[in-house]
Parts: sequence; structure tokens; C-alpha cells
Amino acid sequence: LSLLYCTSLSSITIPDTVKTIRAFNLRGCKSLKEIRLPKYLETVRLYLKECTSLSSLIIPESVKQITSLVFEGCTSLKEIVFPDTFKVGRLDLSNTSITSLPDNLKVGGGLYLSHTPIKVLPNNLCADCLDLSHTLITSLPDNLKVKYSIDLSYTLITSIPNNLKIKNRLNLSHTPITSLPDNLKTERINLSHT
Repeated sequence: LSLLYCTSLSSITIPDTVKTIRAFNLRGCKSLKEIRLPKYLETVRLYLKECTSLSSLIIPESVKQITSLVFEGCTSLKEIVFPDTFKVGRLDLSNTSITSLPDNLKVGGGLYLSHTPIKVLPNNLCADCLDLSHTLITSLPDNLKVKYSIDLSYTLITSIPNNLKIKNRLNLSHTPITSLPDNLKTERINLSHT
């Protein structure tokens, strides 16, 4: 279902009989303030890009799999309430007002937090890719697990955890970092303008 650029749409309620939302695209619905997801929803994929009036979203406890949540450009978004046990495929919170993430967050794909006011990551965060560029992050948790790449460009990062292993790329351009751990494992590191 796509409701692209429905600029006067202010709320939407999906009936409780719906258990799966394969793709729901509400891009550019600038007046959208409220989305009520079904009580018994199990699987969801939402694209809410540029829904600039949306400030929060509650994901029902029944949800076990979130294939994709895209909130890029939802500049008023401050809170997402996640279920206690869930898995996210892709989570894009770029250009939102999100300041924190749940401790139990596990992302099977990419986690995109570019241009957010977030300062701290959950201790046990797991993701395939992590974009923290242009954030206020100053340190990474010791238990961070990122499989492929991390973009830390234009952050205030000053150190990298000793046990960090990244299969592909670590971008540290335009950071105040002064040293790297001896046992850091990655294929490529970008240190330009550090």
C-alpha cells in the first residue's frame, strides 16, 4: 500500500485483523501525526520517509519481525517503542530527533543514524552496517558487534574498542581520533582529515 505525499493525511489506523504488512509506504505525508498499528501484527515493513509531523510510533508486542523501518527525514520523530523481543532487518533513523535506542536492539541489516542527536549506543548493539556520521557520538560500546562497515565520519569519536572486528570498512574521516587499537581488524580504514 502506498500513500505517497498525502500531505493532508493526519492519522491512520490499520485494523486489528491485519497480521502482516508487507510494504506500507507513507513517504512525504507531512501532516501525519499518528499511526495505529494492529494489535496482533506479526511482521511489518514501513517506509515513513519525510513524515515531518510524526513524533512517536508504538510497535505492538505481537511483532516478532520487522523487515524494514525507514524514518529518514522524520524530523519530529523522538521515540519508537519497540516490543521486548523482535528482530529488525533495516532501521533508518537518519535526520530524525531520536536520542536513544533500546538495549535489546538487534539489526540484521543496516542501522542508519546519520544526522541525529543520539549520543550513546546500547551496550549490546548488533548490526551488519552502522552509519553514525554527523552524530554526537563520542564513544562506542565495548560489546558492539558490526559485521561489515561503520561510518563514524564527522563524529566526536576519540577511541575505538579493542575487540572491534569489521569485515569491510571503517570510516573515521573528520574525527578527532588520535590512535587505533593494535588488534583492530578491518579491510579498509579511511583516516582522511583526522
